[in-house]
Amino acid sequence: MFSRFELEGFAKTAADTYLRGGQPLNDTISKLAREQQFTEHHIDRVAQAANTLVNAALVKKARKEGSDPRVRFDLADGGEIRRSLRGDRQRAVDVAKTAAVTEAFTMPRQPLDRGQVLDSVFGARAADPFAGAPRSVDHGELAETYVKQEKVAAAIASRVTSASIGAALQTLETLYTQARQQTTTDKLAMDAAESDLRDQIHDTLLDGVSPATLRATIKRAGLDQRVAKYVEALVTKTAASLALREGKSALGDEAVVNVSHPLFSKAASVLKIIDKASTSFEGQKKLAKAVDAARRDFRAAASGGR
Repeated sequence: MFSRFELEGFAKTAADTYLRGGQPLNDTISKLAREQQFTEHHIDRVAQAANTLVNAALVKKARKEGSDPRVRFDLADGGEIRRSLRGDRQRAVDVAKTAAVTEAFTMPRQPLDRGQVLDSVFGARAADPFAGAPRSVDHGELAETYVKQEKVAAAIASRVTSASIGAALQTLETLYTQARQQTTTDKLAMDAAESDLRDQIHDTLLDGVSPATLRATIKRAGLDQRVAKYVEALVTKTAASLALREGKSALGDEAVVNVSHPLFSKAASVLKIIDKASTSFEGQKKLAKAVDAARRDFRAAASGGR
């Protein structure tokens, strides 16, 4: 369905085409009807409106020139336009039956720019006077953008109000404080867990197990590569602190390693704690960077009067 304004716009297009170039109203309206899929009601409405517009324009011109105001012109005829379209449709069916393959090469028609039609009726629309003004945005989304999409945040900062950036900055500062506390907690947990594992390695070595034997046990246990490297590094540090020689492995070729030994299970759990602490630290660094960027943008926005 078309609005009253759109139908008036079609009528003005037909009237202008007639007044400027002499193209019959029926031809222009028929063309519009084909392109826009007018109903019979649409055709009658556009034809009546076009006749009114042309008549008014010709009367105005006649009065201005001092000629006979009883103007005459070829009126738009809704019935004739409908008959013409029915004939077109039948011809189209006949053509389609004999040359359907050509449809694959037919360019699709361009949709009507209805905004342009309204412009032709009411004149060009005024530009939005606030289009260039800074915008208020959701501070939570803006804070997330500073953390996850640094380049996007940097690109839009100059178009955002200082109030929005300030609220995002407060959110980021709160998150940074929480992240710093979490990092401290995770670091303490990591230190405690690693110290506990060191003590177990320390006691194992003092019980007479050579570093070489402990290393061979680690390799034979089939541990995760990261866990194995981590435990081996602790064995090296602990053995060095005890001034122990590497020695020889006492583990025979047929020996079976107990992979459920507390040393190995504890090593795996400690590594998870270390990974968590590392993740917390990286998150804290990201938030610190986001806070710096938001603070810089806030100062620029405030000083610029946004």
